[in-house]
Amino acid sequence: MINWNELNFKPHEFACQYCPKNKNCNGHDDNIMDEKFIETLQEIRTSYGRSMVISSGYRCAAHPVEARKINRGGKPGSHYSGKAADIRCSGTEALTLLKVIMQYPKITGVGIQQTGLHSKRFIHVDTLEDYPRPNLWSY
Repeated sequence: MINWNELNFKPHEFACQYCPKNKNCNGHDDNIMDEKFIETLQEIRTSYGRSMVISSGYRCAAHPVEARKINRGGKPGSHYSGKAADIRCSGTEALTLLKVIMQYPKITGVGIQQTGLHSKRFIHVDTLEDYPRPNLWSY
């Protein structure tokens, strides 16, 4: 069980953003995120030495992004597993954070979105295993 009192993060930061619209979603459960993923994210946060804004954490199967994956015949993505988060950042902040992230072999997936509005830019990190896809990609 995650001890949120010892972390720089709070469970509401990872709550499914679609859940207020979906009464059947469990995305506001304090333990929906994978404990080892949160521990790794905290290690990154500590090394980074600055606050990190989580723009997307857990996503239920009904979340539009996850539902699209399922409707195309796939399975829900890394956010559904509780082993992923998108960290809002841009510019030199993103480069600095990426350098820190790449020091953590437990992070098996890194996606970079650094085009468009600065408020929509992020770095995706996850700890999925046995998931066929590249380890580093851009959106």
